[in-house]
Amino acid sequence: MKIHNERLLRCCILSLIAITFSGCGTDPLAQPVAKQDAENQMTAGDSSGATATTAAAVAENAKPAKPVARMSDEAFRMAAEQGRIESVRKAIASGTDVNAADPATTLTALHLAAYSGHSDIAKLLLEHDAVVDVRDAKSLTPLHMAAYNGHSDAVTLFLEHDAKVDCRDDEGKTPLIHACTGPFAQTVEILLDAGAELNATESTESFTPLMMAAGLGQTEVVELLLSRNADKSMLDEDKDMAIDHARNEGHAAIVKLLE
Repeated sequence: MKIHNERLLRCCILSLIAITFSGCGTDPLAQPVAKQDAENQMTAGDSSGATATTAAAVAENAKPAKPVARMSDEAFRMAAEQGRIESVRKAIASGTDVNAADPATTLTALHLAAYSGHSDIAKLLLEHDAVVDVRDAKSLTPLHMAAYNGHSDAVTLFLEHDAKVDCRDDEGKTPLIHACTGPFAQTVEILLDAGAELNATESTESFTPLMMAAGLGQTEVVELLLSRNADKSMLDEDKDMAIDHARNEGHAAIVKLLE
């Protein structure tokens, strides 16, 4: 696979997340559990002459508290993806499982908050025992998703909560490899400072972070990787080096950096 197709392919896959969980205009709270009957008639009297209003007042303290509406797991994940922190907070208070995963994709609220860059929601979820290295059906962790979209605050947050910096998805890609597919030098630097493997290779074509950045024209990222002594002589499955990928895609400035 050519590197220039790599980000497009991944973008198509991850964009399905937004499609799956978007489109809700209102807060989709589930119906509350058994509700109390409507208020008694306000003016009806009994045989002793007491009105229903009086009876209601006497009995007020005996009424059970209204049950809190519980958000469905799907709506909870949607709220996290859309950045509705108050909805997320209320859902957690009502007993929603913060680690509830979508049955088809196994995406959790933390994945979706990470993908969308809602670090405030991610922090709230982690404070309520969300699993930081939880994996979806493709072995993507929240750190992978935050890195792929260059959400530096979320990346920092996950690393502070001991996320595995070199975790690999089903294609062997680390968060650093994902970050190098976009113009995300700050995210790349954060991952490198946290000890990410500079010359990691993914398992489909043996692409390195430098190859990804070079082939996709990410000049600033290439400069950063080279400043950290990335190995520009490494070969992929087709025996191409990073400079070959840059040359094939017409990125002259990067070719010059790699010469």
